[in-house]
Amino acid sequence: MEPGIMPKINNFERVVRSSSSGENLTEFEGSKGEKRFRTRTEDEIIEIVENRKESQNEQTKRATKWGVKQFKCWLREKGFAENFEILPVDDLNIKLREFYASLCTRSGEDYAKSSLVGLRAAINRHLTSAPYNRPINILRDREFNSSNHVLVGLIKKLKHEGKDITTHKSAILRGDLAKLMESSVLSMTTPLALLRKVWFDIMVHFCPRGREELREMTKSSLMFERDDIGAEFVRMAYNEKEKNHQGTLNPRDGVAEEKRMYAQPGSAKCPVEL
Repeated sequence: MEPGIMPKINNFERVVRSSSSGENLTEFEGSKGEKRFRTRTEDEIIEIVENRKESQNEQTKRATKWGVKQFKCWLREKGFAENFEILPVDDLNIKLREFYASLCTRSGEDYAKSSLVGLRAAINRHLTSAPYNRPINILRDREFNSSNHVLVGLIKKLKHEGKDITTHKSAILRGDLAKLMESSVLSMTTPLALLRKVWFDIMVHFCPRGREELREMTKSSLMFERDDIGAEFVRMAYNEKEKNHQGTLNPRDGVAEEKRMYAQPGSAKCPVEL
């Protein structure tokens, strides 16, 4: 061990000691007896919790509101109280089981798989967010197995009947993209054309889900770097939120791949040189 390393370790933290009477865990401290952890007031803790809710994009908020509204309409139609947020787990599971089984659109058609899954997720977000903060998960907890079996059964029924179809918006065709890039609409000929060009380049490279959070970006949101072979590129200065990567603690969520906008040396419309 290099000289000076051991004193630094001892100065940074106290070692866990054991004795004949059991383990004696000492407080983890910084140097000179400084406090290791922050002191938070209750208001600050509530603000941290609220940030979780505020970080949801508008589309997610609308989806949550829609899902909760559907469940409350069903409860009202069946003669139940609408305040399902305070129901005991067993009672909530029973009502969700009946609710899922009766789901249909206003025209009497079956909901698509994405709508069924999204509706359940909306109710779960509502229950686990402030001000309720229920320590339950209607998606995974075993207490909700019977209601989830109904939802899974509905999804399998859709698949069996050939209704499990998700329609995505078509990507822009390469030919159309080439026409746009070659036109004066996206160029440096006028301030407006330049604005469109910068907006388009950022959208294509860094905003796969559309315009969400685009207005929050600033000059400091982008970083100019070079890769291992010297090619210049631009990347986000932070890990942008994605639909499947929003700061959850589930390791199975994985890590979003870094997005890069590479320079095009010699091109009059190089997105990096702009």
